[in-house]
Amino acid sequence: MPPAYTLSSRIEDGLLLLDIEGTFASADVTALVEEIYHLAATLRPTAMLVDQTRFRGRPGLGTVYFASRMHPSPMPSIPVAVVEDARHQALAEFHETTVQNSGINLRSFFVRAEAIAWLRGAAQARGDSA
Repeated sequence: MPPAYTLSSRIEDGLLLLDIEGTFASADVTALVEEIYHLAATLRPTAMLVDQTRFRGRPGLGTVYFASRMHPSPMPSIPVAVVEDARHQALAEFHETTVQNSGINLRSFFVRAEAIAWLRGAAQARGDSA
């Protein structure tokens, strides 16, 4: 059965821009996380943005917690911004804290332009150009 989501990607000035659309399904979590990490490892961006504002439905806290621990080793050490719908602020904050606790520099945003500005600043602070 095909996944209930689509993931589009492009590189823009060193940033990996990912857009997720479709409907959340628990059965797709592992495949989605693996696909995102595969793109990051293959394309080697300076930073990554994941926009899930057009993604319908959200996982529960347990799913978010365990998915945040799925990152492969070695995972590219790049800043990650997740753009979320403001209606999911509590889940976004939980996701941000959980992922940061697993060693990934991730921040949640509700405005895409703010996320991109943060990513560019974080990449420049690391000495990368973005």
